[in-house]
Amino acid sequence: MIEASQRMLKMNSLGGEGINLLIKKHLELEISTLENAPRDAEKLRQLLKVKQEQKEEAMHTKDTERLVTEEIEMLKVVLYWQQVGEGRIRSVCKASVLTFQLADTEGLSNLLT
Repeated sequence: MIEASQRMLKMNSLGGEGINLLIKKHLELEISTLENAPRDAEKLRQLLKVKQEQKEEAMHTKDTERLVTEEIEMLKVVLYWQQVGEGRIRSVCKASVLTFQLADTEGLSNLLT
């Protein structure tokens, strides 16, 4: 497996078909991982457990970031609707529709009339 990855990298460096930078990084990481992986089964299990925990933590962080972003966007929508209800920004309703890309365009168009 190492040889196959090394051949692909070598072909690329010799002027063969260019490979994507991400694929190149993947192949380099693959080679490094295979060369440096522990040969002892117990050490390999421990390393695998640590890597799986790191992955779960990273996925949790990514999910949290996504949820916070969605919450921020929803709070902007709530603020917008509150201001519309108070009559503060009726003149910019059309621009806000594009900004927030709300699905309920009928409700917004009723506000404009």
